[in-house]
Order: sequence, then C-alpha cells, then structure tokens
Amino acid sequence: MPTPEESLEEQREWLRVTLSSIGDAVVTTDTSGQVTFLNPVGERARKAGFDFHLVKPLDPDQLQQYLVGEGDPALPPFAETS
Repeated sequence: MPTPEESLEEQREWLRVTLSSIGDAVVTTDTSGQVTFLNPVGERARKAGFDFHLVKPLDPDQLQQYLVGEGDPALPPFAETS
C-alpha cells in the first residue's frame, strides 16, 4: 500500500499528465494570478504572443451560473480586459 506521500505524488503526476493532454490551452494560476502551469497548447499560445495577464480573473458567481447552465452559454465566465 502506498504511503500518503506516494499517493499525493501519484495524484500530482496524474493531474499533470491529464492537463498536459487536453487539446485546448490550459493555464493555472496561484491566488495572485501568477501563471503556475501551462500545458503544451497554452505554452504555444504564450510563445505566439498571447498575454495571459490581460485576462480578467474568474468571477465565482458568474462561473457558478455558467456551470449550472443559468448563464449565457455564448459568453465565457471571463473576458479580456480592454
């Protein structure tokens, strides 16, 4: 049986592989908005000049509405700043 530390490391590796395999750009940030992870598609977007710092943080209320289908499906719960 794996130790708790081994289980945590397995989960982290599974998450890294999963996020890296997604065909859309995946960007994770810390609570201050600093990018902490880009999958390969996100990395290509960054190299092509996309500035992830221009994206507004998610509004938790708007995100919740979007996830439960109450928000406008044509509008993502985030938008680039002007």
